[in-house]
Amino acid sequence: ITKLLLRALPKAVYQSQNTGHFGLASPCYCHFTSPIRRYADIVTHRALRFALGVSQEPVISNKRLDRVATQINQQERFAQDLEYRVQKACACHFLSHAHPKTVYRAMVTGTASYGFFVALSDYPAEGLVRWSMENASPHERPVQRNRSSVYLGQELSVRVVSVDDRNRINFSVVEYGVLR
Repeated sequence: ITKLLLRALPKAVYQSQNTGHFGLASPCYCHFTSPIRRYADIVTHRALRFALGVSQEPVISNKRLDRVATQINQQERFAQDLEYRVQKACACHFLSHAHPKTVYRAMVTGTASYGFFVALSDYPAEGLVRWSMENASPHERPVQRNRSSVYLGQELSVRVVSVDDRNRINFSVVEYGVLR
């Protein structure tokens, strides 16, 4: 539920005009962290130091600030996407080399017309359980096509069926309950 909520929230963006905080609905909000962490924080620190009279270093123009904000937003999205892809590739590499009979604890995180998504409880990996289980082995329970057979947040035990070259993980259900 936390992940779904975070995905639904609007993303913060850097901009030259103060429109308030994107989530707190505050008209006068400025957030910054350590100036060595990100360039946006350095710009904010410089502007605050100039406004408080601590520094004579001039603040950059709004036109330049718009370009800087746009570039920072693009780079942040790029870094987030890259981080996600690297984590996904590492999870796929790990699971593709794990013992094929290993059973993992998982939780249902989403549904689709072709199956449902699960996230492993003990590893940062997500994948798909397809509704049709024609190639399931006899000790794995078939998944009914009826979507009411699973629900968001349901815990179950899964096994890796395949990891493809596009870093997609397919699971099969072993048990509709978590191994203790």
